[in-house]
Amino acid sequence: MPTYLPWLDLLRFLSCVLVIVSHLDPNRGVGHLGHTGVGLFFSISGFLIGSVLLNGRGKPAWLATFYANRFLRIYPPLLMALVFVGLFFWVFGESEEWHGFRDNLVHYLTFTVHLSPNFGKPYGITWTLCVEEYFYLLLPLILWVLRPMGTAILLVLVIGVTCLPGIDDRIGTGRFAEYGPGVW
Repeated sequence: MPTYLPWLDLLRFLSCVLVIVSHLDPNRGVGHLGHTGVGLFFSISGFLIGSVLLNGRGKPAWLATFYANRFLRIYPPLLMALVFVGLFFWVFGESEEWHGFRDNLVHYLTFTVHLSPNFGKPYGITWTLCVEEYFYLLLPLILWVLRPMGTAILLVLVIGVTCLPGIDDRIGTGRFAEYGPGVW
């Protein structure tokens, strides 16, 4: 972004605090705070990534540059984390954890944890990265195909649908409902 927006850092901090507080509660009485924090963080990411895309649009190879930057920003830390966690499970974990990690490695590397038969366990935390990467992969293509006005209309419709009463209940009855509150 061409200018620094300090209020975004404040919102990021707030979203992190909400998630941490929800994880500190063993009874999950404040689990909704974690969902709010994750939603806030994804909204901030969407705003920032949309701004980056709109600012870069029209420059030579803007889409290739965008994806190269995303790759270089995401994959090196992801690979380091996978090596560390994989070694940890191999050395200190139980056989079941190591085998689950090994069997899901392809899902971790391709951001397809949601397609894993066991939701990417034991390192299922990568679901947040997967959701964010889906957004990063889809938004540039949508922006490219629909242009800014069409993209804005589509995003407003998506936001409108997610605000419908009871939509959380309908989504929560799907494949991931068995993992209980706090997973989504």
